[in-house]
Amino acid sequence: MADRVQAILLGDAGAETDAEVPGPLDAARAAELSGKYSDDKGNTLTVQVEGRSVRANIHWAGQGGLVTRAHIGLLDSGRIVLIESSGNTAVLVEQSGPGVTSAVLIGPGRFSRR
Repeated sequence: MADRVQAILLGDAGAETDAEVPGPLDAARAAELSGKYSDDKGNTLTVQVEGRSVRANIHWAGQGGLVTRAHIGLLDSGRIVLIESSGNTAVLVEQSGPGVTSAVLIGPGRFSRR
């Protein structure tokens, strides 16, 4: 059920699955992504560094408390991905300057730094 709701929220573009197993982000990139983000629908993304692991929790507004719990990793190709049980979803990072993340794009969703 949660996978279906998430597919509706992220759209088909968010269902990209990658067979490659991601590795960890380097410490500087992980620190740069760490923080709280939100989109125009009231959904929030929290990125938190715990050792070499980068956790990502998406709290979906108006969905009865649905939370997507995932990790963020790095493919050998250099692509950043959201890692969850259904596969890997491409993550794009927008920067407002060197080393300053201003937004995180997951599928068609855009989360701006708060």
